[in-house]
Amino acid sequence: MNQINNIAVIIPAAGSSSRFSRKISKQFFKIGNETVIERVVNKFLEIETVKKVYVAIDQNETLIKSQSFFNHPRVSITQGGSTRSESVYNAVQVVDNDIDVLVIHDAARPWVSQKFINKLIDEFSNDQSIQGLYPVISITDSLRM
Repeated sequence: MNQINNIAVIIPAAGSSSRFSRKISKQFFKIGNETVIERVVNKFLEIETVKKVYVAIDQNETLIKSQSFFNHPRVSITQGGSTRSESVYNAVQVVDNDIDVLVIHDAARPWVSQKFINKLIDEFSNDQSIQGLYPVISITDSLRM
């Protein structure tokens, strides 16, 4: 088993949430005491081996400054792009060179569990032939209007 000690996480968060139909972007919507993006970022900050979390945000977005993680030493705010892939690309450009694994997780998906994250990291650590993982979670319920 190859222990992975340096993980970086990129969280694309520059989207406008045009389908969300609210005045604020989905990532800044409150779920209990946290915003969606706080829930996501804080989940990854709980993992010791996560060295850095890069949040790619629209340069004109001011709500990012009010997030609980904004001044966290392991969080870096990077410039987002006009598409998710452009936001990821921008963040990749500033990722530290000593990173073993790069994780990308969307800011608007707050329900990822610690157990699931650790399972993916373990899977990646245990099989040297794996170059990357793309997790797929089956959907058992759906929402309808």
